Formats: sequence, structure tokens, C-alpha cells
Amino acid sequence: MRILVLGASSFIGRRVKEVLSRNYENVYGTYRTENEIYARDITMYPYSLGDSETLKHIFNQTEPDYVISCMRGDFEEQLEMHRLTAEYLAERAGKLIFLSTANVFDAAMECEHFENDCLKSKTEYGQFKIKCEMELQSLLGQRAVIIRIPGVWGRDCPRLVRLIRDIKCGNPVATYKNLFINLTTDVQIAEWILYIIQHGLDGIFHVGTKDVCEYLSLHRRLIASLHLEEPVFDVTDCGDKREVQAVIPGRSEIPDSMQTTISEVIQYVTSN
Repeated sequence: MRILVLGASSFIGRRVKEVLSRNYENVYGTYRTENEIYARDITMYPYSLGDSETLKHIFNQTEPDYVISCMRGDFEEQLEMHRLTAEYLAERAGKLIFLSTANVFDAAMECEHFENDCLKSKTEYGQFKIKCEMELQSLLGQRAVIIRIPGVWGRDCPRLVRLIRDIKCGNPVATYKNLFINLTTDVQIAEWILYIIQHGLDGIFHVGTKDVCEYLSLHRRLIASLHLEEPVFDVTDCGDKREVQAVIPGRSEIPDSMQTTISEVIQYVTSN
């Protein structure tokens, strides 16, 4: 098994490559920003969006059976990168695991969403992710594995670092009232990807907690668990009608032991 993680220097990509490397010998990754550690790592390749020739060279060097896309950046350049990747994998009967988002449902926030729900987005980001999903599925069919994720948390994630910094600096913390969300972590995403590869699973997966909570409540619970003083909140009120932006896991192939809850995410994120 040969695996390539595009965007392996990102917060999620680092964890995915780390977990897969503990289980497979030939796991490779790409990085964008010049980094001395990555430059010495023979499993890491420098790559920037828009550089098609370098991407093709990396494919020739690594010969991946699976490509996992954790890339961010210009939308049109991402689309071209995914098209080239899908065309390469189609010739090898390989698979692509694409990280999508809960925003593919951000124009349908009346309730939680499961894997087979109809996509409907009002934002540029959500519409872009829908376009990626559709194009990959048209080129690879079920071998385009779609992973939709809500907000990602972790012990050193940008969201947590920013929250702690704002509180310590006395800055208002932006949050939402009457907006209900679910969460995931870098670890959960990586472990689900490993399980999907090990068991040869196909299709669409929602990787997140089984339950939801109000965004404002989440911030208060995190702050209490971190033993920080409650800040001034900059609250956006979503109105009297409950809004939900949550992608709930519904695939029966994923065992209960790999499911998680809001409380478990908070415990993990705030533990030393």
C-alpha cells in the first residue's frame, strides 16, 4: 500500500500522515512553506498549488494507491489539482479521500445532516466543496471517498490557540447564540481515514460527534475546562429559530468505539 497525503504540513494533514505512517511503510506527503525539517525528510515533497508538473513528478515518484487531499488555497487551482489527481488514480484503479465540509449544507440549517442528504449551500466555500465532490465522483465514482467534517479541534489547533490568546489579552470572543454545531478532532479524522483504508470502504462519511451543542455553550464549557476567566463575548444571535450546522455520522460500518461526543472532544482538547 502506497499513500500520498496532499497538504501533509497542515494541522489535519500532519495528524493523518502520522497515524498512517504508524500502520503503513510507504506514506508520503507534501508541504508548501519552506521548512528545514521537511526538507530533510525523504517522505515529504515540496509542492504548491498551480504547479502541475511538480504534482505529476510526485505521482511518478510515490506511485500512490491512495491520495488523501488535505489541501487549502485558491479554489480554481484546487479544482485543477483534484482533476489531475483523479485522472492519475483512474488509470491505476486508485482511490482519493477528499476532505469536504459541513458547509455543503449551509443553506439548509433547519436540522442535522446525514451522508445521503441533498446538498445545498449559499456560501462560496460550500459551493466550491460541492463542485469538488461532484467532479471527483464523476471521475472516480465510489473510489472518490468523501469525508465531510464540522469544525476541527485539537490540543494545539488554531481555534484553541486563538481562544486562549484572546482571553488572556482581554479581547472579545466571537461566538453565536442559537446556532447548534457538532465537532471533530484531528485524531478522529486520522483514525477514521485509517479505518476506511484498512477496510476498503467507499462513498461518503460524516466524521464528527454524534451530538450537537450551541456554539456559545461550547465556548463556555471549553473556557471552564481550561480554568480561564470568562471573557466578554461578542455574540451573534441567530434569532428565535434554532439553526443547525452539523454533519452527523450515519455509516453503520464505523464501530461504536470510534464514535465520540461533544463532552469527549472537550475533555480531549483541554487535557494536558
